[in-house]
This record gives sequence, structure tokens and C-alpha cells, in this order.
Amino acid sequence: ELSRAPPSAQRWRLDRVRGDDGLPDARARSPSRAMGAARELVVEQSALRDFFAFLQCQLRMEARERLQTDVELKDPLAQEFWPLFEAWVRPNLGKREKWMPFHTVLGAHELFAVQEIHHSDVPCWNEKRRFLTLFIYRTHCRRDLFRVQRPHLEKEAFWKDPAKNFSNVGPVTKAMLEYRKGGGTIQTSAFRCIPKRLVKDDDTNLVFNVARRTQTLLEVAENVWPIVQDAD
Repeated sequence: ELSRAPPSAQRWRLDRVRGDDGLPDARARSPSRAMGAARELVVEQSALRDFFAFLQCQLRMEARERLQTDVELKDPLAQEFWPLFEAWVRPNLGKREKWMPFHTVLGAHELFAVQEIHHSDVPCWNEKRRFLTLFIYRTHCRRDLFRVQRPHLEKEAFWKDPAKNFSNVGPVTKAMLEYRKGGGTIQTSAFRCIPKRLVKDDDTNLVFNVARRTQTLLEVAENVWPIVQDAD
């Protein structure tokens, strides 16, 4: 994220590790030995000031967008940065949902997942089912579409075979088709992949692609769940 910050917030210098011949030391290319090979790490004081000013702007924007509170910046450099920072962030606010706050849990999709999945009171959801539900939501990241899917996920019958519900004739896929035909958006603009041609109708084709992607991610989630639970 810092790489897209205002130019004055990017002035960082990290001296490369070099051998006696002046060429990059081969040890620096080995992650396991990089720390031992590092001879000098220099960060200019001006760069640190710029970075902390940038972070202050991040926090002010977070407070404004998530808490509806305008925090006054005390640091003169942060005050200088603010108009540039605001102009940089503004195109990604609102419906575009591409701005990421300093505390990532307050991102549009992340906060929704915490509130509507992690801490939602659904009797038939245990920890594993919440985990799988996260993958279903992350298939498309559309909050309105998830609300269409959710009534099915709240039924015990859904969890007998979650992936089957996303077959071409599955109940969740049918609900998604109805939602799409009513003008609903199936996925966020972050998904740039071109749907594979499965059927002639474009809307049905998009829904089927997202449904298949959901089946794939549910399989991934099933395989990952034991790893997540492994305390060792």
C-alpha cells in the first residue's frame, strides 16, 4: 500500500548487501541466511518522519470513514500530507470498496465477515461451518449476494453436502440465478477473471462460474480446516 502513497511518503533507502567485489552477496539471496548476511540497514530519519505522517493520515481517514469522527492532526508534516493523502484515497472509497484502513479488520469485506459470519448468532453454525461460510462469501465478496445465500446456509440440511447446493440445479445456485435476473451483481470488481463459457446465456454463465468456484473453495476449506486446527 505504501508503494502507492504520495511520493514524499516513499523515500526509503535500504542498503543492499554486497560482497568484497562490490557485487550483491549470494548469501543475501538466501532467505534463511539473509538476516545473518545483512551488514547495514539504513533508514533516513526524514523517511521515518514521512512514514509516520502517512500512518497518521491513515488513522484519520479510518476514523472518518468507519467511526464518522474527524480527528485533528497535530503533526505539521501529517497536516501537510493530508490533502495529498485524501486525494489519493478518495477514488477508492464508497461503492468501489478498494480502500484498506490501517486496521484491516475495518475494511468493508473484513468487517462484514466479522459481524455477519464470525459473530452472527446462527444455531447450526459451529466453528468449522463458520470457516466454510467465510470461503463461500469470499468467492464473490458481495454482501448483498451473501444475504441471498445465507437463508440456505442457516439450514441444517445445507451442511449435509454444502458443495451440492452449488451444482447447476442446486438450491443456492437457483437463488443466485434469481438474484442475477433481478439485476443483482454477482461479484465485486476485484474479480478480473473472464468466466469460462459453460452455457450460452451470459447471466447464467456467470452464475454457474461463481457456483463452481464456490465448490472449489469449499473443497479447499475442507482440506485446510484440519491444518488450521493443528496446534502443533
